[in-house]
Amino acid sequence: RFATDLGERLRDRVYQKVIPPLAKAVLKAQNLDFPTQQDLDETYRATLTLLFRILFVAYGEDKDLLPYKTNELYRIHSLKQKSQQLITLSEQGGPFDEHSYSHWDETIRLFEAVDKGSTELTVPAYNGGLFSSDPHISKTGALLAKIRLTNSEFGPALSDILIDNGPEGVGTVDFRSLGVRE
Repeated sequence: RFATDLGERLRDRVYQKVIPPLAKAVLKAQNLDFPTQQDLDETYRATLTLLFRILFVAYGEDKDLLPYKTNELYRIHSLKQKSQQLITLSEQGGPFDEHSYSHWDETIRLFEAVDKGSTELTVPAYNGGLFSSDPHISKTGALLAKIRLTNSEFGPALSDILIDNGPEGVGTVDFRSLGVRE
């Protein structure tokens, strides 16, 4: 029941609070004066790819597929650690910075480690294309590689994905308790 309730809360947040503003931010970051329907479709695909990347890394950290528990340097840069920072920011009532890209840049570093591997973070390269920025492999990944989102654009989406406010209180989403389907 806990996993089902958590999955439902996460799904509702993703569809209602994450995807719409994140898609708008991705569109804005492309600096398109008059976006075409194709631009809008590519933006939506890029937004979903970004969401799936975040979910993959968060799930991988909780399922010990990534070295959150075994590499201190990885742990410092992990999404799990990022979620704790976001909780602290929320508790302090502080707004997200409109001129900083730190949440985006740190998250992209994790994506690059998963895509290409990282000896420093002890992350093997996970092939498959989800994290690729090579336009021959992923046009969507190439689009994401060209943009940056500010903390005020990316921070709320990251918070809504990584933080849950459930019956137990506010805390980091436990992706271990979610199945792949959720």
